[in-house]
Amino acid sequence: QIGESLAGRGADGLVVVAFALVAGGFLVKAAVVPFHFWLADAYGVAPTPAGVVFAGGLSELGLLGVARLYWTAFAGVPSAEEVRTALLVLGAITAVVGAVMAFEQRHMKRMLAFVTVAHSGMILMGVALLDPLGVGGAALYLIADGAAKAALFVAIGIVQHHAGNVDEDDIIGACRRLRFTGVGFALTGVALAGLVPFGTALGKTLMEHAAEEAGAPWV
Repeated sequence: QIGESLAGRGADGLVVVAFALVAGGFLVKAAVVPFHFWLADAYGVAPTPAGVVFAGGLSELGLLGVARLYWTAFAGVPSAEEVRTALLVLGAITAVVGAVMAFEQRHMKRMLAFVTVAHSGMILMGVALLDPLGVGGAALYLIADGAAKAALFVAIGIVQHHAGNVDEDDIIGACRRLRFTGVGFALTGVALAGLVPFGTALGKTLMEHAAEEAGAPWV
């Protein structure tokens, strides 16, 4: 209905503000900087089943909302170039801030929360290209990344059940017998790093090609 109402209408100030406000709501859901403040605390106290659902895709659904908002309701209003620039900048800042904050963490659930923030930024950049190849890569990356993070949250839950803690400094050497869990940590870590043969590698490659074709090789 919004798309039909705006069809053929110019990008006046009211429409631009409306797009910004609705998109801002979805970006809060996706924990995109500067709206990322809630995610780490929510992940840090979430029980394992809830964390699996959160990490597996709920946060990234906000990015789906942004994509649908633009193509279904506001396509061309405002211009694609303005939307692309704004979302690319937000995505890049989010990816960098999330990565830096993840390195600073010792609490594994909070670390995974900031990894989620960083990867939300990467996916947002794929969506921001406003190109079928970029959006396809972002969708593939989202699915593969969500599955890997959900599996990692399960592994963290096993460690918490075994050691009673998920702070790295407090559990050094406490989980040596959890060999299968250790293998799970290694595999999910490689997947989150976007290495072959995991789906994250293919999704990231597609987004990189789309960025080059869109004239944004810096992505």
